[in-house]
Amino acid sequence: MRQARRKTARKAVLIVLDLSYQSAREQLAGIYRFQQKQRNWDITLIPSNDPRFQPAILQSISANVDGAIIKIGSALDMTPVQLSKRLPLVILERPQREQLAAFRVPGRPFAVIGIDNRKVGAMAADYLSHLGNFASYIFIHDPNDNEWSRLRGSSFQNAMRKQNLRVSILSLDDFERRLPALETPMAIFTAFDLLATNVLKICRRANMSIPGDAVVLGVDNDSSLCESTVPTLSSIRLAHENLGLAAARALDALMDGKKTRANEELPPHDVIVRNSTTYLPPARLLVDRAQRLVEEHVKDGIRVCDIARRLGVSPSLLKLRFRQVQNRSPRDMLIATRLDEVCRLLKTTSYPVNNIAKMCGFSSSIVLNHIFNRKFGTSPGKWRKSEHRKAPGNLPSAE
Repeated sequence: MRQARRKTARKAVLIVLDLSYQSAREQLAGIYRFQQKQRNWDITLIPSNDPRFQPAILQSISANVDGAIIKIGSALDMTPVQLSKRLPLVILERPQREQLAAFRVPGRPFAVIGIDNRKVGAMAADYLSHLGNFASYIFIHDPNDNEWSRLRGSSFQNAMRKQNLRVSILSLDDFERRLPALETPMAIFTAFDLLATNVLKICRRANMSIPGDAVVLGVDNDSSLCESTVPTLSSIRLAHENLGLAAARALDALMDGKKTRANEELPPHDVIVRNSTTYLPPARLLVDRAQRLVEEHVKDGIRVCDIARRLGVSPSLLKLRFRQVQNRSPRDMLIATRLDEVCRLLKTTSYPVNNIAKMCGFSSSIVLNHIFNRKFGTSPGKWRKSEHRKAPGNLPSAE
């Protein structure tokens, strides 16, 4: 049986993490925090997402490594660690039960340090339920339906049920397939950030506004993802650095022959709020809906009174909301949208100006010429020639 070691003795420690994830890099930061304070760890770090490092695991084990911190479910074969039955071992982020059973053997100093996924689901429920009233509440689960994902989803569902709110638990494919039938506005909670970015793409393809028609919340607060999405993604920040620190403390105790908690779960930190859940005030929501309506019907000759009627408000209220939000009138927005479409057709087709005027809702080419000249200081025909000189090419005709 492995004897207790003095704290002053050097300890060779094997760390195997998938460093392509920000969460793993944060966990590693927690481990290094412990190393800097303890000063007697010699760390061998192996990135588990790269199979070329497989021999390094065998080499570390054969060199009588004193302990290891690993995350199961990587590209590397962890059999050498599994077979070293007396090697003190800490597993990060609880894996599937059958995977865990292969490492938890009698006589091995062993601990599992993970995230309290039930509290993750509860935090999501608390946050989304306070944003407002939604017609649909949805949880999008991990494609592999792992246990941690199921715990997040069931906890979210149970917390919402206590408020008499129904949650649909769906796969990403089911969500996309059922989206046309789902009532809006909807609150969507996803198992992790990368999954949330796919939800945002699906919603954009369906011409849904976010926030507005839906709000979306992820998990992990992976800043490289959350800050680059459109809109930026709100996410639950997990205690990954604290997880790494707790794992290092547990392993150090195990290597010293001390007992430690076999299972430890850390609660999530908080919700980092970004634009995907910044619920719009009524004025902004009305203006956004009006703008989408104009974009959809720009070729139909839609008027301001038609917009107000379709949105169920008076023209005067619509005008007030536009002044509040955009400092312009609905008519200004309507003309600007029509002119954008005119410019697109002038650049990409050879349609006569008279045809384009009618296609974009202007009563005649004379009216279009007047408005176009006031905006651009030239006529549509001259503008087209100048654009074609910049990018000559064959254009579709009206025939």
